[in-house]
Amino acid sequence: MKSITTKVLISIGGLTICFLALILYYSYAMTNKQINEVIEQQASMALQFDLAIRGYIGGSIRPIMYQLIDEDEFIVEAMSTSFVARSIFEEVRKKFPEYIIKFSSDNPRNPINQAGAEELEIIEHFNNNPGLERWEGVITINNIEYMAKFNARRMKKSCLYCHGDPKDAPASMIEKYGAVAGFHREIGKVIGMDTVAIPMNQINEKRWSELK
Repeated sequence: MKSITTKVLISIGGLTICFLALILYYSYAMTNKQINEVIEQQASMALQFDLAIRGYIGGSIRPIMYQLIDEDEFIVEAMSTSFVARSIFEEVRKKFPEYIIKFSSDNPRNPINQAGAEELEIIEHFNNNPGLERWEGVITINNIEYMAKFNARRMKKSCLYCHGDPKDAPASMIEKYGAVAGFHREIGKVIGMDTVAIPMNQINEKRWSELK
């Protein structure tokens, strides 16, 4: 009789453990899914905001400036999409210093935009896949894992004035940046990338805090 009771209790205990394990796994999976969706939305919003700023500067402000200044002038603070976007996001990063929001380039005019080894691999990936405009995934930068989104900026004919032959560029741009960085770009090749990266440790910390 005791043997039967023991077996029943063991069976009940085993089923209880399996049920609790299933509940924990389901809770973890749902929490993980929700947190990843939130982080995905944050990264997408940051990237889209960056693209919107660039689009407005390049499509609205710059044409007006060309009408107001001499052709040999280029006012970086108002006409450079990367300068304006970076300046705005530097203020954002004061609140979120662990986030990476930058314009990554293999030959930038501003050293702060220099792409690291991992970013250079993504640039190469874009160049090897001419039809690819976006890439997202987990990437390691300075030994830290990030959930990252990259938007390729490819050389177009309209970019030749500032990124083609230096002798055709505005004199004020040459005076400010020199005649090497950012020039001699080939049509279709990647000039740089809009980069948004959120550290995975932030995601993991949030995940475990939600499960407590």
